[in-house]
Amino acid sequence: MRNFDLNLLRALRALLEKRDVQAAAMHIGVPSTAMDAMLTRLREALCDPLLIQSTNGTVVTERAKLIAEGVERIFEELDRLLAPSR
Repeated sequence: MRNFDLNLLRALRALLEKRDVQAAAMHIGVPSTAMDAMLTRLREALCDPLLIQSTNGTVVTERAKLIAEGVERIFEELDRLLAPSR
């Protein structure tokens, strides 16, 4: 994971929350084509499809659910570290 682009974490977080490329793109303010490219990069880097289309809509894979938990912890820690000192 040394070469993992940490900028993709925001995209991953949005994709797993919104379960839709266009909605995730709007959420973080990038074009949907850019978000689609980020999803492709994430899938390759994490060796998992992350999101799968089913008859009931988009489904998050089990691996993506585990990754999402870790990503949320990372963002919580960043929020804590970057909060103004009191």
